[in-house]
Amino acid sequence: MTTFRLSMKFASTLLPAFLFALPGQAAPQIEETPDIITLSLGEVEVLVYHKAEWEAPAAAGEVYDRSAFIGPIRNSRGHVVTDTHPPDHWHHMGLWHPWTHTVINGTRTDFWNLKKKEGTVRYVETLDLLEESADGGAGFIVRQDHVMFQPEEKVAVEETLEVILHDSDEPHVIDYVWKQIPKVDMELPPHLYGGGLGFRGRRDWTEGKITVLTSEGKTREDGHATRARWIRYTGLDDSGQNTSVVLMNAPTNHDHPQRMRVHPKEPFFNYAPTQEHPWKLETDVPVSMAYRILIYAGKPTPETLEEQWSAYLAASPAVSQESSEEGS
Repeated sequence: MTTFRLSMKFASTLLPAFLFALPGQAAPQIEETPDIITLSLGEVEVLVYHKAEWEAPAAAGEVYDRSAFIGPIRNSRGHVVTDTHPPDHWHHMGLWHPWTHTVINGTRTDFWNLKKKEGTVRYVETLDLLEESADGGAGFIVRQDHVMFQPEEKVAVEETLEVILHDSDEPHVIDYVWKQIPKVDMELPPHLYGGGLGFRGRRDWTEGKITVLTSEGKTREDGHATRARWIRYTGLDDSGQNTSVVLMNAPTNHDHPQRMRVHPKEPFFNYAPTQEHPWKLETDVPVSMAYRILIYAGKPTPETLEEQWSAYLAASPAVSQESSEEGS
C-alpha cells in the first residue's frame, strides 16, 4: 500500500509567537500501544486516538462499539473537554466524522447512526508516527475504512487521517486532515449533519451551561445552519474555570466556509459540508478536508481567534488545488 502523507507547510515568519514552544516547554510526544495512540505535552495527555474498538456501556449495547475516533481531549490544566457514548446519543464519539446520509447503488447507507446497522468506520493500520513535524510538533497518520453492511459487508471508502499536535501549550493546537478515496460511487444528498468534522463536548455542558460564538458573530440561538470560518464553544472544566474548544475549517475545504450543525440543547457540533448542497463522490477520485482545533484553558476573544485564523491561513495543510477541484 502506498502511504499518503499530507505535508504541513509553515511560514515561520508569518506565525505569531504564541504558536511555538516557549523555552523550557516540553515538546509534544507520541506513544502507540496495540489499542491507542496518545499525543502529550509535558504531563498532559492532550488526545487519545482509538485503534481498538471502544466498548459501549451495557445500556447501549455492542452495536455502538467502534474504533477510529479521538477522545478524550484535554486542555492545558489536564481537564477533559470531550465526551464519548453520552446517553442521549450513544453514537457520539468525541471527535469524529462519518458520513450520515448517503446513497450507494440506490441504497441508503448511514455510517454515523450505528443503531441502524448500515455502516461504521474502523481503524485499519498505522501508516506513520510523526515524532517531529515541521514545527516540532508530533502526530500520526492512520488508515481507516468506512464499511457498509448492506447488501453485504464492503469497504465503501478508504481513508487516511493525519493528526498533528503542535508545539503550543496554550492553547493546544491540533490539525486534523483526512483524505478519502471512495471505492464506490456515493451520492450525498443534503442533510442536517454528517461528514466534515463532529465534536461532542463535556457531559456536564448541559443546556444553559455553554456559550457559542462564530466568526460571523452568531450564537447558539442563531448559529445553526449558518456558515463560519471558526466557532467557539465555552463552558466550565473540572476546576470551575472557563475552557473553550474552537474549530476552524480550512479554505480548501468543499463548500467553504461550511455550514454548521449547532445543536440547541446538547454540546454537539458538526461542520456539515452537504447541509445545503448535494455532493457526489466518485469511485477512486480522492477528496480531502482539513480542520484546526484549538483547546483553551480560558475564553479567547474574537480578536484573538482572528489572529489564530490568520496563523492557520499561513500554516494551512497542503491540500492541492487539483484535489479541491475534484471534490467540488
